[in-house]
Amino acid sequence: MAPQYKEAQTQCADTADNSTSCSISDAASSNTPTNTNTNTHHHEHTQSQSLYIIRHGDRYDYQHPEWKEETSPNYNPNIRKGDPSLSTLGFQQARQVGRYLDAIMTKENIAAEDITLLSSPFLRTIQTANELLSQMQMTQTRMRTNANTNTNTSTKNMHTCTCTSASEYVEIHLESSIWELDLWDQKWHQSLPNDMSERMHYFPRVNARSCCRHRHTSTSTSTSSSSSLPSSFIPSLPETPETFLDRCDRAIRCISDNYPYCPDSHFADGDDNNSGSECESDSDSESKCDSESNSIGGKHRVIILVTHAACCIGLSAKAAGLQLQDINAASPCSIYRLNRNMNMNMNMNMNMN
Repeated sequence: MAPQYKEAQTQCADTADNSTSCSISDAASSNTPTNTNTNTHHHEHTQSQSLYIIRHGDRYDYQHPEWKEETSPNYNPNIRKGDPSLSTLGFQQARQVGRYLDAIMTKENIAAEDITLLSSPFLRTIQTANELLSQMQMTQTRMRTNANTNTNTSTKNMHTCTCTSASEYVEIHLESSIWELDLWDQKWHQSLPNDMSERMHYFPRVNARSCCRHRHTSTSTSTSSSSSLPSSFIPSLPETPETFLDRCDRAIRCISDNYPYCPDSHFADGDDNNSGSECESDSDSESKCDSESNSIGGKHRVIILVTHAACCIGLSAKAAGLQLQDINAASPCSIYRLNRNMNMNMNMNMNMN
């Protein structure tokens, strides 16, 4: 059974004056009244973890459908017809989401070290992650906060850079388990780079280790780029709607295990969440709340997943224990927020007002 969360959806839309217009409503299609107040309470002592599942922004080929026909026939992987960029609107939407998240993190006293961002390896999701992070300038690092309050703190396990905000500090970790649903006989996935380190060269926020951490040669994945794709696991292709939902369930399990919320920086002895059972990540360094071995993402108080429309719905449904029809449709840059308690029993818990 996947972890049980309580979820809410935020959708940011463009306005005539290019300002941000965001509304919050229950993601489940119940009779719960819609709440349009974007303010959230101060949750410094609630001991909960928030999971934000975000769809990428508007794609270039949505506004310019001729792009697919002009790029190359027969889905030539060298042209990457299946890996379109964001449109101008998509970039704007991603920045709006970043400003919205920045306001939430600031209000809830979330430090940059507490944020872990995972992105599908497709270009449009990396661009969305990169743009939203560029706007998170009010969310300070703990080092900056302590410096402002003249509080002495250990610098062990901190970045060696002089980063002062989430915009500078938070990295993008590529995660193939949340990539696009395969509806095109693997043609879109064949457009992914053969060497994922290419993403790091174009997007400096991409974590170098995530580009080469998982180099699988399993025949269960038949994409040309499978040998270098990073992930908790590499989804098998081709993919049916049924296996896609199984993949979403497994992805939520792995993310839950690999990135637990660790307010005290460690688990009790012997409690390892069985993270190595179905995830192919480096469980020794990433699945336990050990301040000396946990090398990415700090306390994981906030996990941000930047993914695709089908994954937004599938991951949210599996995480919250709901049916697909219970989840609102995912428009570009939709946000689904889910929360769980620090006791790790994954019971439903809503922290948004």
